[in-house]
Amino acid sequence: MAGGKDSSPLPEQQESWTGCRWSRCRCARAAIVVWSLAVAGVAASAERLDDSFESREVSSRITVSSSTAEVTRHRRESQGGVDGSGCERVIVRTRRLGTSVTWEQSIPASRVIDELAISVSTRSRSRGLQLAVRVVFPHQVDPRTGRVLTDLVPGPRVTQAGQWQTLTLEGIPGRLRERLVLLRARLNRPGLKGRDAYIDRVVLRAEPDPGTTEWLVDDLRVGPIVAPREEVVDAADERGGNGRSGAPAEVRLDRLHVEGRPFLPRVIVYRGEPLEVLRASGANLVQVPDYRDRGLLERLRAAGLWAMAAPPRPPTVGGVVADPGTAALVPIATEADGVLCWYLDPRATAAQSNEPRRIGRLGWNSLTRWVNQLRIADRRMKRPIVADVEGLEHVISRQRLLPLISREVIGTGLSLKLHQEWLDERRDRARPGSLAWSWIRAGSESVVVEPEQIELQVRSALAAGFRGVGYRTTQRLDADRPAAGECLLMLGLVNLELELLESFLATSTRVGRLPVTVGRRIDPNDPSAGTTGANESLDVSNDRIRRRRRVVATNPLEMGQAEGPRVSRTVESVLFRTDYGRLLMINWVGENVQFVPDQMALANVSVVVPGGDETATAWEVTTTGLRSIATRRVAGGVVLELSRFDRRSNIILTSDPALVSQLRRQVAATSGRAARMALQLAQARFDRVRNIDRRLVELGHPQPDASRLLTRAASYLSQAAAALDQGGANTSRLYSDATLQTLRILQRAHWEQAIRESASPVASTLSRCFQTLPEHWELVAAVRSAGAASDPRLVGGDFENLEEMVRAGWSSRRAAIAGMTMVAEVYRGSRGRNGEAGSCLRLSAQTDLRTAVPTRLPRHTVIVDSPLVPVQAGDLVRISGRIRLVSARPGSLDGGVLEDTLGGPDAQLHCRRPGGWRRFELLRKAQRDADVQLRIALEGMGELRVDDLQIEVLSNGLAAPDRLPTVESETGTVRPAALRNSRGDR
Repeated sequence: MAGGKDSSPLPEQQESWTGCRWSRCRCARAAIVVWSLAVAGVAASAERLDDSFESREVSSRITVSSSTAEVTRHRRESQGGVDGSGCERVIVRTRRLGTSVTWEQSIPASRVIDELAISVSTRSRSRGLQLAVRVVFPHQVDPRTGRVLTDLVPGPRVTQAGQWQTLTLEGIPGRLRERLVLLRARLNRPGLKGRDAYIDRVVLRAEPDPGTTEWLVDDLRVGPIVAPREEVVDAADERGGNGRSGAPAEVRLDRLHVEGRPFLPRVIVYRGEPLEVLRASGANLVQVPDYRDRGLLERLRAAGLWAMAAPPRPPTVGGVVADPGTAALVPIATEADGVLCWYLDPRATAAQSNEPRRIGRLGWNSLTRWVNQLRIADRRMKRPIVADVEGLEHVISRQRLLPLISREVIGTGLSLKLHQEWLDERRDRARPGSLAWSWIRAGSESVVVEPEQIELQVRSALAAGFRGVGYRTTQRLDADRPAAGECLLMLGLVNLELELLESFLATSTRVGRLPVTVGRRIDPNDPSAGTTGANESLDVSNDRIRRRRRVVATNPLEMGQAEGPRVSRTVESVLFRTDYGRLLMINWVGENVQFVPDQMALANVSVVVPGGDETATAWEVTTTGLRSIATRRVAGGVVLELSRFDRRSNIILTSDPALVSQLRRQVAATSGRAARMALQLAQARFDRVRNIDRRLVELGHPQPDASRLLTRAASYLSQAAAALDQGGANTSRLYSDATLQTLRILQRAHWEQAIRESASPVASTLSRCFQTLPEHWELVAAVRSAGAASDPRLVGGDFENLEEMVRAGWSSRRAAIAGMTMVAEVYRGSRGRNGEAGSCLRLSAQTDLRTAVPTRLPRHTVIVDSPLVPVQAGDLVRISGRIRLVSARPGSLDGGVLEDTLGGPDAQLHCRRPGGWRRFELLRKAQRDADVQLRIALEGMGELRVDDLQIEVLSNGLAAPDRLPTVESETGTVRPAALRNSRGDR
């Protein structure tokens, strides 16, 4: 064109350009062909895995998602395969919907390539069994676990039940790309890449219906297997990606996760019970005596249970636990793979530090060295460590240990409310966010624990923010002892309820306690406030019982219809915020329930829950039903109203209908079993209470309404059995609970009659529970027959002669705390029992004028021990004196304490309220020849005085049968630390 340039190429240039382009395309195609041939060559030379399951050794493993599931068979069979040869058989029994069962077979690590194919032949009784492979992303870390990221790539499912079917998984790279899209969205990581991903496991998984599920596996074929680079696999192994390194348990802040799921530990102590008994208890963690017992660990894992064990003992140098740099533990190998966590008992180190009664400085150093050595030896699994240490909770949690905090409450002078305060205080001492567990007394040598007392302890611990419970027993769960069967049944029911709420409790954060209002009337025209026919029948019957039992039952005002709404002193509620909604737990905290539970039931209970989503609905969760709760919005929150409260209530507030549906399925799967257990518990309790009532009648201590109450309980029991036969699990459970409530009223009436003339329920060791009330009345009769004849044996109990006290063996110990003055002295200026001037024992712990009050004090700051007084088996012993708490620091739970070796720590006499002199008398029966010693202790700061102490052996005691004469040998006396002598009033 004129006046311009043509920018198009010339003909020869066009040809040259085209030739160049075709040349580049030919080069690219040649490169692709070369690469394809290379890959094909590698694939052709790669190995293949063909497993016909002919060998007898099982190399796969089975995992279940619930402790209620049971692997009944997992073994190789010599026949029954596809061609009649060998195969692998799996039989699993599940008890609830939603339980997943997984079969996993490790394979050589294989890169994800187009030619890779996995096939397996299986025959299943039901359809739905799915083939999948586990993919490892060696360069990616899972933010949920902190380990290398893994995922399952799903494949085909079994579509033909009862016959062999070959499942084949192909096109894995394309399936993996689809999974990456989901993983990026789920983990909120848009940059997630699948570089160097490889496969290391073949998986069969199913979610069967409740019942028995069986399948056979044969002819597993994987290939071609192209191994990834060695450094890639090593990098994944260091992060625990191969599944054989890294513990299944992981502590994430205040939560425990097991195999990536929230976990609420429920520990039972193994004492040789069969696995069926352990499963019946509902526990998911078993404390075993030896981590090297591989057979026991394998049986527990096959039953879906984990183990908790004491770790190997550390090496010592000169009797002291060695530093890791001096001597170290041998690395812990695979023999302990069934152990979920370690349990440290510091009393083992206390014995080495010559401090049998407490953990001293040397004991704590030994414990720290033991922990350091254990962490080095357990590098492969990195199991959590649980430490049972009282008083060092803040130090324990800072060492990344899980504190196990507990204190005896059943049969002691510590009320349930004070026990909750103690748990709150100890829990707050630990590092914020630390994960704490608590022991629950489920069995005792001195008292018979009632089933409701187990439930009360569990709910007290959970209400205090504890995320794990352990059940302490002194004998086997299936032992032949009173209430042993009831204990096992209640453990099963409590743990079944905890399993239903596990996802809520394991992810919960305590918001606070809420007051409970009693007597709020519900509008009868409100259809949401209606009750079922069973509930109405129970309410009417219970009203009649309440009217009859007004004379003997505790808190009679709360048993009948209230005049107006008021805040209850016997019921408390705790609100939790969880990952799945809000959880409200309503608990009974009545007086003296640590001795014998009372009615534990109220009508017309309401709670105001602050805030909340307006779309949220409230559901009461029980082991046999899911019931909608009537709500109404008021200023500041939502009112939840219960027409009937019995022992406890769990209410879920959520706006997620899928969560409600899931809970409903879980409850439906367990309701039948729970109703049967509740019925068996009510029957066993009825038989035991009736027998004790007969014995008390024979001893001359009947209850006027006992016959009516037992008749009513028998009627409820019959209706519970009839409802269960008709398939009404929830109605049956309600009648079983009504049976227990009626029996509790009778038990409590007998107990209140027994302690009516005592200064304290611990005045007799036999009046601390219902089961031993006949023996208590026999003891009282023996004391009365003895009359005034007694043999006083305690020297120096009048505290008038200090030199005499020192010669007799009185001693004292005082805590050494900077800025505080601890005193144990004979105080001149006391008034005797007749008002004359005299002396008394004075214990005092005070801060200096310019010193701030310490935030943490030992449990007992000043202790005085009496000399030993010998007694013989069968002797009746009376311990008497006067005690006065002059002052105590605010919040003191114990105040002053008097303990005797015959009654033990559980039968301590507490003086908690400052005031005047209080006279006491304790009755004890010596079970064997022993030395009796008294201990007077002061808790924290304050002042305690004691006077006129005496230990008397009553004549005409209950001699032990066929007791042979004994000759007392002389023993040397160790001179104790002298008591200070003080004169004059202060």
